[in-house]
Amino acid sequence: MFVPLETLPENARVWIYPLSRDLNEVEKSQAENKLRQFVSSWKAHGHDLRASFKLLQNRFIVLAADELHHAPSGCSIDASVHAVKEIVATLGVDLASRGQVFFVQSNTINPVSVGQLRKDLEAGKWNADSLVFDASVTTLGELERNPVPASQTWLARYFERLSV
Repeated sequence: MFVPLETLPENARVWIYPLSRDLNEVEKSQAENKLRQFVSSWKAHGHDLRASFKLLQNRFIVLAADELHHAPSGCSIDASVHAVKEIVATLGVDLASRGQVFFVQSNTINPVSVGQLRKDLEAGKWNADSLVFDASVTTLGELERNPVPASQTWLARYFERLSV
């Protein structure tokens, strides 16, 4: 059953699907309609999931479910992945490739491949205070703290290596 995102508890489980590009307003509206349809009928073992969604910065599809109401099962999670893939295919957009970090600069998402991180750090393109959208978070509470400084993510290891 669809519920507004703000009614879910902080410990609600989230799944984040980064997109390869920003959605325009028409695409965003289409995606929201399809996501609402999916979430409204999302079930686990025949039980309605108390769930919601959000499109963040026109770049990230977020699904959320209150596991205390009823926990999603492997099959229901698979169904959500399938639904998201179907939605993005309909829109003509791809899911972002794995191994990208999403820096937030001037309200713009700038993806950087993991292979490019060290070079960009050495060139001064980002630092410990650079804001990053952390797509690895698993709860709504963690999601609400996004974006976070790079030093508060797994990127902190890059600064440890520099100080050695």
